[in-house]
Parts: sequence; C-alpha cells; structure tokens
Amino acid sequence: MQNSGSDKFKIGKQEVRLGLFAAMAIGLLIFGFNFLKGENVFNSNLTYYVRYPNALNLQSSSPVLFRGVKVGSVREVILQPEGVLIEFYAREDIQIPVGSEARVISTDLFNTRAIEILFSKNNDLAVSYDTLIGTVETALLDKIADQVTPMRNRIDSLLMTTQRLLAAVDPDELNRTVGHVEAATGQLAEMSLSMKGPLNRSLTHIESISANLAKNNEQINKIVYNAGKISDSLSAISLQPTLTSLNQNLATLSGILQKIEQGDGTMGKMVHDSSLYHRLDESAKSLNLLMEDFRKQPRRYLNFSVFGGKIKEGQK
Repeated sequence: MQNSGSDKFKIGKQEVRLGLFAAMAIGLLIFGFNFLKGENVFNSNLTYYVRYPNALNLQSSSPVLFRGVKVGSVREVILQPEGVLIEFYAREDIQIPVGSEARVISTDLFNTRAIEILFSKNNDLAVSYDTLIGTVETALLDKIADQVTPMRNRIDSLLMTTQRLLAAVDPDELNRTVGHVEAATGQLAEMSLSMKGPLNRSLTHIESISANLAKNNEQINKIVYNAGKISDSLSAISLQPTLTSLNQNLATLSGILQKIEQGDGTMGKMVHDSSLYHRLDESAKSLNLLMEDFRKQPRRYLNFSVFGGKIKEGQK
C-alpha cells in the first residue's frame, strides 16, 4: 500500500511538470508569434480600425508610424463587402485625438506601404477599438510619373518636329552642307599648323620675360618698397590746411565772378555795358594815333630847346 501511494505521488508530480512545460511552450509560442508580427508584448497597446476602398498593399505587420517613428503595426486585414477594414494597434502613450487620419503612405520606391497617424486638433482622445479616418497618399512612383509625363510629351513633340525637318531637307543640300563643314574644318587645321611657329615663338618670348622678371625680382621688390614709402609719405601729409585754403580761394573767386555777373565794378560794366567797351576801344585807338604822331613829330610836343630858348613858330 505504501508503494502504491508513492507511485501515485510520483505520477502526479510528472503531470504537473508536463503541464507547466506545456504552458511555458504555449506562452513562448504566443510571444514568438507576436514578436514576429512586430508587436511589443511588454507594452500596453490600443487597438484601432480604419477603412479603405482596398488593401492598398497593406498586410499584417505593416508598420504604423507617427512623425516617422514606428509606434505600432497592422494586426489584420479584413475583407468586407464595401471595402477593407484594417485592424492595427498603437502604443498606449501615443494619445490619438478623435478625428485623426490614418494615411497610407509609401516608404520607398518599391511601393512598400505603411500607415502614418496624423493628429487632428480635437481635444477629445480616441479610445481603443475606435475607427479613424482613412486617407491615401499618392505613391512616390505615381508622383514621379506625373512629373515625367509632361517631359515625355515634350520630348515626343521635339522628336516629331525633328523628323519632319529631316524629311523636308534635300539630301543633296545636306551633303553639300556636310562638305562645306569638312572644308572649313580642314582650313582650320591648316591655320592651326601655320600658326604653330608664331605661337611657339610667342611662348618663348613669354618664358624669356618671365625669366627676366625672376632675375630682377630683387629690384622689383625695391621699386615696390619705394613706392610704398612714397605712398606712406603722401598719406602722412596733412591735406586739411591745403583744402581749407583752396576752398577759401574758390569762395573769393566765386564772389568776384558773382559781382561781374551782377555788373559791379569795371569788369562787370565791360561785360554788361557795350558802350564802355567801345569808349575804351576808341580811347586806345586815339592813344595809339597820338603815340604814332609823337614818334614821327616829337618837336610838336616838346616846346624847349637845349639852350633854354623857345622854339620859334617857324621852326616847328
């Protein structure tokens, strides 16, 4: 009897161990499954729903982003008659306001999809199992295609125009043009050969000048140094008194010119009164005649003799 009780106790211990092992295995299986789906089992998550016309390439474990950071994943894509219902979770610390958008975006050129949460300005917060507003962003390839299409149309139009122009060109005329281009190219080649000698001589002269400059570098430095000293001397000279004196002289000259312009003084009257000029001109002519007559007949104006007697009237 004692052995039978002991056997039963051992069997009970084995069943307990087996049950604990099975529970641990099941727990590890659930943990591993959720981990592979990208769900963090150590944090509290909130579940949300969003509807789209189609799956939009979303699938289980597709990331849910907020400001570029992954905060959750898609749990399940549920097909419905009116479209597709997406169930996803987000971290509990990401407090999503009511009326926020769950926008489907492309994360790369291969059209890999993700859901981006765009908060609304509502102060009320959504609770678990609420439904968000579903929107779709234009795929990156679609944007590129929209930009490339007008360019492609322009290129097609340019090619068609080029084809029409080439079709309208006379082949003989085109051949003549090509011949002229070849002739011009040959002439340019001959000119370059003929200019090779003078060009080499010019380069030789330039090298000679450079060598002379290198030899006379010390003298050039002295010239530059002396020029610098002259410049320093000129800058050290005080120009203020000279400028002040020049300004005073210019002011005096301006006053004189202003008086002449107003007709003051002899110069002013000569400028503005022509009669004074004529009188002076007549006086100058009379004086000239007088001097000429004095030179020819000085006795007429000198009424004395060397011996003190008067000159007689008949001796004049």
